[in-house]
Amino acid sequence: MTIKFQPVRRFVLGTAICALSVSLASGSAAWATGSDAAASYPQRPVTIVDGFAPGGSTDVLARVVGQHLSKALGQPVVVENRAGAGGIVATSHVSRAAADGYTLLLGTIGPIVVNPNIMKDLNYKPLQDLEPILSLVDVANVMVVKGDHPAKGVQDIVQLAKTNPDQVDFGSAGIGTTAHLAGEVFQQGAGIKLTHVPYRGGAPAMTGLLGGETDLIFSSVPTAVEHVKNGRLRALAVTGSKPLDTLPGVPPLKDAGIAGYELPSWYGVFAPAGTPQPIVAKIGNELAKILELPEVKSQLIALGMVPNPVHAADFKRQLGEDTKYWKGVLEKANIRFN
Repeated sequence: MTIKFQPVRRFVLGTAICALSVSLASGSAAWATGSDAAASYPQRPVTIVDGFAPGGSTDVLARVVGQHLSKALGQPVVVENRAGAGGIVATSHVSRAAADGYTLLLGTIGPIVVNPNIMKDLNYKPLQDLEPILSLVDVANVMVVKGDHPAKGVQDIVQLAKTNPDQVDFGSAGIGTTAHLAGEVFQQGAGIKLTHVPYRGGAPAMTGLLGGETDLIFSSVPTAVEHVKNGRLRALAVTGSKPLDTLPGVPPLKDAGIAGYELPSWYGVFAPAGTPQPIVAKIGNELAKILELPEVKSQLIALGMVPNPVHAADFKRQLGEDTKYWKGVLEKANIRFN
C-alpha cells in the first residue's frame, strides 16, 4: 500500500501561507489603527489627574500646560485634583484607567520612584503600570518658617531642635513626598529629630504653617514664593545644588551647614501602560513645544521650576536610575513605612 504525502504538504503549505497573510494583515491593521488613533486623537476632553490639592505646585503646573495643551489638541483639557496619600491615590487611579490617552497623570518622584521602595502594599507598580510621556520640569523645595519665627537661618533650626528634642514640627504635602523626604534627609544630615506632620498637599501644609500649626515646611517654590516676598514667610535655604533666581540670597542647604545636602526633583506626565505609542508621542511632542513657549518658560522659571523636557524613552531610563538612587537615599536615611 502506497501512502502519498504530497496533498498533505500542499495543505500545510497553503495553511502556512494563509496564516502568514493573516499575520501580516493583522500587523498592518494594528499599525494603521495606532496611526489612525494618533491622527484622530483626541475626540473628547482630556483629563490631567493631579495627586495634590488645588493651589500647590503640581496644580499650578498642570493648569499652565493644560491650558496650552488644550489649544494644541483642539479639545478641553481638565485638571482633576485627587489628593491623598502623597499622590498615591491619583497614581493608583490613573494606573487602572483606560489606556486611550484621555486620562493622564502629573506625577512626582514620591508615588513614582520613592514609595515603591518604602511601601509594601501599593496596588500599582509604577514602572509596569504607567507609560512615561515627558518629564516636564526640575524643581527644588525651599525651607521656610513664618516671618515672625525666631530662626533666622538653618543653624538656628538645628540648635532649636537640639535644645528641644521632638518639639520642633515640620509639615509636608504627605508621606513620601519630596517635602517629607527633604525634612527626613535634613534631620539625618543635621543629627536632629523633628516631628513630621503630613497634610493632603502643599497648599494645606502651607496653610498649617501660616496658622502656626508647624514650625517649618520644605515647600515647593511656587507655593511659598509670594509669601516670602510679602514677608509672611522667611526662606532659610533651598534643597537644590544652586541658588534660585526667584529667591535671591537664599543659599542651598549644602552651603548652609548641611554638607552634601541635595534633593533634586522633577514633575512629569504619564499615561496608563498600553497607551498606543503614536498617542504617547503626540502628547509628548506637544508638551515639549509648550515648554519652549517664551511665556510658559518665563512663567515656570518665575515659580522656581526649570523646564527640562525628557522624552519617553530617556524618561523611562531615568525612572529606573532614580528608583535605584532613591533606594540608596532611603536606606541611608532609614525611612520605612508599613
